[in-house]
Amino acid sequence: KATVSVLYWVMRRMAKRSLEALVFDNTALKGLPVDESKVMSQREVRGACFSLVELTPLTNPRTVAVSKEALALLDIDETDNSIAASLSGSKLIPGSQPAAHCYCGHQFGNFAGQLGDGATMYLGEITNASGAKWELQIKGGGKTPYSRQGDGRKVLRSSLREFLCSEAMYYLNVPTTRSASLIASDDKVVRDIQYDGNAKMETCSVITRIAPTFLRFGSFEICKKRDPETMKAGPSVEQPEILSKLIEFARESFFTSCSVLQMYEKIVQSTAYLVARWQCVGWCHGVLNTDNMSILGITIDYGPYGFLEGYDEGYICNASDTSGRYTYGEQPKKCKWNLMKLKESLTLAHPEMQSELEKTLEKYTETYERFYYNMMGRKMGLIVGTQQDVHETGLPAGENTVPDEVPNEVREMVDSFNKTMGDTYSDFTDSFRSLSAGSNDEMLTRLVEASLSPSAVAEALLVRARSTKLMFEPSQLQMILSMPHMQAQLSDLSNHDPKIEVIRDEANKLYMLSDLVESIEGYKKQNADEKKKIDTGKWASFLEQYSKAKKIDGHVAQMEGLNPCFILRQWVLQDIIAKAEKGDNRPLEEMLERVKTPFTPSPVDEKYRAKPDGAVVVT
Repeated sequence: KATVSVLYWVMRRMAKRSLEALVFDNTALKGLPVDESKVMSQREVRGACFSLVELTPLTNPRTVAVSKEALALLDIDETDNSIAASLSGSKLIPGSQPAAHCYCGHQFGNFAGQLGDGATMYLGEITNASGAKWELQIKGGGKTPYSRQGDGRKVLRSSLREFLCSEAMYYLNVPTTRSASLIASDDKVVRDIQYDGNAKMETCSVITRIAPTFLRFGSFEICKKRDPETMKAGPSVEQPEILSKLIEFARESFFTSCSVLQMYEKIVQSTAYLVARWQCVGWCHGVLNTDNMSILGITIDYGPYGFLEGYDEGYICNASDTSGRYTYGEQPKKCKWNLMKLKESLTLAHPEMQSELEKTLEKYTETYERFYYNMMGRKMGLIVGTQQDVHETGLPAGENTVPDEVPNEVREMVDSFNKTMGDTYSDFTDSFRSLSAGSNDEMLTRLVEASLSPSAVAEALLVRARSTKLMFEPSQLQMILSMPHMQAQLSDLSNHDPKIEVIRDEANKLYMLSDLVESIEGYKKQNADEKKKIDTGKWASFLEQYSKAKKIDGHVAQMEGLNPCFILRQWVLQDIIAKAEKGDNRPLEEMLERVKTPFTPSPVDEKYRAKPDGAVVVT
């Protein structure tokens, strides 16, 4: 094995080349309709899947950080001195063809019409020495026809978050895009982080993104007919041949030998696998719109994401998600909803497949649950299985089929563990890691330590309450709900009138807010010793069940290889961002190394374990 590893390393080193020597084969631009006008002003782009664009150079681009492992996918050496200029969009790489992708999207459940790459630029596709094909993008490269009112730029804060998390997710074995470089500049743009009128100047930055493709569910919505609610339509609504070309391109390029129906089945499976992976590491995307979901089942578009700390199904990581549509607990359902929208797009081109596509979609929930409970059973030492290498198309290599049905006793144990974490508001990552602590007494000690203090719980719930906004004043809503005819319509669950749905959603939010306020007040009054005593009883009750469950041979070693001891917590990210904005990149470099071994304890973990008083979290 050592000889093979050395030979592989030597071959990779010999294969390394400069950015100038990359050989591009831009099949997306060859196989799909392209708008060649290069008019960068905001406009509707009809009859095209891509628009050619002009690079907008940055002033004094400089490399902040690189992922040498991600660069190696392109056979690029991290010492290449052209990285800053070429991967910031300041210098055209020979053979590349900068373009912006045209797509639409359902945003927070409503069809938004044309969206597209407003700050991202496709540079082209290359095949590396191993024969793998990769699409190369830069994010933050400047204006495109899809920038709308934006300037096409990204700032160091958001760029660093995506750069670091995409690499962290890869090493957590979650299917994801990769990020090869983070470039900063002397240019500044105005950003209002909290949308509260307190704008400030921030540093323009660019990241390099790599994936087999960045085609997404929203790519197939450009021919969507006018939506009766939003009155918006796809830009190519009268050109169904565009949709047919796109479907065939996707099928032939990424689902070789598959029919359209089989392609959709694979997308359903890989999406179910992806969201199961998210749930099993406690990760929340935050903006699961149809334009942010890959057809390959990989994580794309890192925005206001967050990892769970205290277990909370209602955790919201996106401050603009005032309806709670994309909470941690809702992610599996919303992925199915997005798959439904993709099905509608495919049906538009293939109406004869409608029935079969619907049957395929109905398999999603069972598929997701099999993946989820299988993974969770492994994490708890109840099912045999090691960490799988994640394949670039989402599903791990060698695991292209859905797992067998998980035994009921395993599902019940997983559900019991989740419930106890929720009842005690325990740290998700630390709780799983505690299960491999040794004896029941050691596990109990660790699990109780993983339970958040009353003040920490109150603070977390307060953040959640503040992010929830009502369309009406509570008194107005209560008056509406008290009307007899309204009560009858709301109780009729078969009534899907949009106006009734809005009132029903608002009522649910009001009740949820009322419960949250009550919980917050309760935790504020509770002292730490009282909560610790209650939590000890709940965890002891769970461990009594868990100790009787049949574990696999070698379950402790397996669990330690599946349950990370380190994740990117929000306040840690914010600390790294604050230092990077002052020119200190050492914490970023340290963290880039740390995320590569999330299942192995490190001496640096102690300083990142506890959230310091007054820590600020900005997403």
